[in-house]
Amino acid sequence: LRGILSAYEQLISSPMTATVRFTEDGLILDCNEVFLKTVGCDEDECNGLRFWELLAEPSEKEKLREEILDNHHLSNRRFTISVKGSEVRPVLGSFALLTTYGEQTIVQATLLDSRQLNTLSELLQS
Repeated sequence: LRGILSAYEQLISSPMTATVRFTEDGLILDCNEVFLKTVGCDEDECNGLRFWELLAEPSEKEKLREEILDNHHLSNRRFTISVKGSEVRPVLGSFALLTTYGEQTIVQATLLDSRQLNTLSELLQS
């Protein structure tokens, strides 16, 4: 029981939510450390990167982009991203369209690594 509680506390105390903001065409503007860890790159490597390039399934790229732009928000959407080194990782994402003063469309996304959710679920079932 102590081992389960310790693992649970460690999982919960670490930030789980990756956040990223990007332009309509996918150019990443800023992100947090969890996002960098999730996609397997550092801040310098993230400069110039496009969010849409991270999606593992080519067919998902346009579909997800259209869903976000058409609906202005999207919650709990499951998809996969490619991580540096060719690993594919399932994530759960929520998206919202923001508009800046220059009328530029910005997408804000929050992502949860599905592996963390699975670990949390397993701990709670123990």
